[in-house]
Amino acid sequence: MEDLLRSLRGLGLQAPNSEQLLELLDQEPESQRRLAQLLALQSKDDNDDSLLTKDILDAGVQALFENFARALQKEKELFKSELNALAVPKPIKTVPRKALLARQAAEIKRMQEAWAASEGYHPRLIFDGGDTYHSTTPLSQLKALSVRNLKAPARHVGSFLLCRVVSCLNLYVGCTFIVEDSAGDAVPVSVSHFTSNLKLSIAELSSLLPIGTALAIREPYLSLNHASRAGPASSKSVIGIRVDTPTDIKVLHDDDALLSDVTWKESLTLPAASPSLKHLKWLQRFSGKSYHSSDADSAAAKDAAHVFRAQGRTGAAYRVVSAQQAVNSSADAELEELQCQLLFDAGAYPEAFEAMSSTTSPSSAMATLKHKSQGLMTEAGQGCSSARVASFYFTSQLSDKARLTTADFVGPVTVRDIPGAGRGLVLTREVEPGELLLCCRAIGGSFAADEGCSGIPVIRLNLEDGLISTTTQILAATNIIHCLIDRPNLALPFLGLTAGPKLPVSKWAKQPYPLRWSNVPPSALDEKDELDIDAAYVDGVLRFNAFGPGQISRKSDPKAKISGGASSNAAASIPEMTGELGRATMPHPLPAILNHSCLPNVSSVFFGDVVTTRALHRLPTGTEIMHQYVKGEQPYAVRSAQLSKHEFKCGCTLCVLDRGDGDENVKKRQAIMGGTLPALLERSRLVMKGQGGPEKEVDVDALHDAMRSLQALVQDLQHTYSSTRGYLRPELMHVHVEIAKICNCAGSLEQSIQVSERNAMLDEFCPGFELADIFWQSYLDALAVVGVQPRQGPSASSHTSSLTCDKMPDLHFDDALACMLSIAKLYLRMEDTESAVAWTRTAFWAHECMINGGVEVFMDRWGQDETYADVLHVWQTA
Repeated sequence: MEDLLRSLRGLGLQAPNSEQLLELLDQEPESQRRLAQLLALQSKDDNDDSLLTKDILDAGVQALFENFARALQKEKELFKSELNALAVPKPIKTVPRKALLARQAAEIKRMQEAWAASEGYHPRLIFDGGDTYHSTTPLSQLKALSVRNLKAPARHVGSFLLCRVVSCLNLYVGCTFIVEDSAGDAVPVSVSHFTSNLKLSIAELSSLLPIGTALAIREPYLSLNHASRAGPASSKSVIGIRVDTPTDIKVLHDDDALLSDVTWKESLTLPAASPSLKHLKWLQRFSGKSYHSSDADSAAAKDAAHVFRAQGRTGAAYRVVSAQQAVNSSADAELEELQCQLLFDAGAYPEAFEAMSSTTSPSSAMATLKHKSQGLMTEAGQGCSSARVASFYFTSQLSDKARLTTADFVGPVTVRDIPGAGRGLVLTREVEPGELLLCCRAIGGSFAADEGCSGIPVIRLNLEDGLISTTTQILAATNIIHCLIDRPNLALPFLGLTAGPKLPVSKWAKQPYPLRWSNVPPSALDEKDELDIDAAYVDGVLRFNAFGPGQISRKSDPKAKISGGASSNAAASIPEMTGELGRATMPHPLPAILNHSCLPNVSSVFFGDVVTTRALHRLPTGTEIMHQYVKGEQPYAVRSAQLSKHEFKCGCTLCVLDRGDGDENVKKRQAIMGGTLPALLERSRLVMKGQGGPEKEVDVDALHDAMRSLQALVQDLQHTYSSTRGYLRPELMHVHVEIAKICNCAGSLEQSIQVSERNAMLDEFCPGFELADIFWQSYLDALAVVGVQPRQGPSASSHTSSLTCDKMPDLHFDDALACMLSIAKLYLRMEDTESAVAWTRTAFWAHECMINGGVEVFMDRWGQDETYADVLHVWQTA
């Protein structure tokens, strides 16, 4: 990837955007040719005298793509040769320390130059495949080995490598550096999941693992291509230690017994320690055991805790403060306040409130924090109010990386074993439509707009099965690993989830799953309690349980962002992350327990890193609440394909109905939805766009033909349903809506048509009926196929009844709201204000059941659209 980007810049071309990056991995020649032509057209060189003509650029980019394809093939060959060589590992030939250091320095320089030339946009590619290793053996039970004892490729089970860092770190997606053993033999090391901030400078990296730091690497794996997972990959065999999870590395300190008899052969010039690194050993240890009672230690503890807190390591900071308080001879108000703040940061609001109530000299800041804690304790017990949901909504509109402060709320649900489906959430009492069941924050989630990765799209290609992972999936795993190291009490809720059908369940998944768990960081962490984290299991949990949500948005422009989001602040040269590379990865442990149904009975809505789950219908005690992994509005075959990774056959009502229609009818319906319908919708759009205006004739025939074609399509779709299927026919929704839009378009032309022509047009469209009749009936039909029925039957000759509904739609939720508002608008045109207000009130009620947030959120989502402005105004003033 690095060679390709460097060459493209040399030709004056932009790097591929987020969608094109995935196309790069498509090895079809025609696809590569189209992409090469597209990139060649995006030349930044506007000089007409340039010798690089379009044809030359096309050929040049195509040649670069061919080189890139060869590099990918080389990576696959290296991977296969390593798998084959595992059976017979061979002793390695050590590379001179000086040569390794020179190569590392050159790599760091290249990375710095690439970043400087990239204008803030630097795509990155790494690889994986085969086994992912992690050690579960305590260091005390392992035997020491030296670099000369290493074999490749091999995992050295039962051993550890005692070494120290002798180079600066090079950060790509993981980190690479050089270590040496006491005999002076050096070897490269690559560490995956080292940090999720891919923009750390050399100085910042050195503060995390400076030259001279002693390490013990447990059961090291020596790879023939060690940098493939951390990057940048060179398509060459470079032997080194590959560390798949940071928990396999233990940072050693001067008082560690392992270093008591060690004499390093090579002298090492250590960089001057800066004030911020003064207490580095404490920052690396996580434990407070070495503290002593003195004023200097108290100041050092505060310094370390503040550094920890800035890094988001709440648990480590809390342990430092707690340990120091335990040895202090007198109360320290600053330490007390810091402890309270850390409890609040950890979400332990009752404990924070209690601690603040007992502080010796509370400050105004503590009084404010105490008040917030009290409010969040109420929220944890009663759920978030409508006003709080509104604040979630508007905050998430302002930023595409919003992390919100809220208390997890668990409503009337409990965890149960569901036959054939693992665990699930079941209601402990009857609930009403719109009732809040869950409100939960993510653990260690990742947004594409996060500061540490904005402008750095990452792709990970599995060389074994071709599976592709993208930026937030990879960095969310890094965040989770560091979060679990910092706060081991989160292991059960996260590692207690399953990691897909191919990985055996963890020991945590065999324990009873808690509805609630303590957020209090442990006051001390013994070595025996430290977590040994399997990075592959973390990846699996994220792939099969984490959410990749789109944020709730306005209906007038779903892609719109209020100023202040990362996309609006980013430099123009940084492409916006869209598609797969722009999706967030949000692990919400308890909501992840929910099983799937294409026909959900709850609505899960995302606001930043918070998800709220509400009942869509009146549900009795004992009902399993289920939401969508895939959208039920999609064709059966598409849903089944997307669910295939979970290796289960969906048994929801919708899938049972679809299978009951028969394979042939399902295929016919899918062909209509994928081929005929899009063509007719586009034709309808063009016909309506061409109507009206001072210089345009009204093409009544075209409108008539478009509507008749759609009506015929309704009949074709109806023939694909079983006669016993019932009302649920969601594929008909958009067809009925389009028919209503054509009628509305025709009706809006009445003022520009003579009376006699108007009457003829009306009779041509719907003999014996007013246009309003068919317009109104089409919207009712659209609602009926997703389960919304009016309380009172329609009248063909009169629209004077207040026809509203009190049942939520089963699917097409926002589309159903649009239908209700369109019906209200028709009533308003007919001067039936009472019915218009009633239908708008119904739409608002449905919106509250699905999303909540009150009038503010409803109006912000729907009032921005001029289509509904008049009817919403009447509703607000009624």
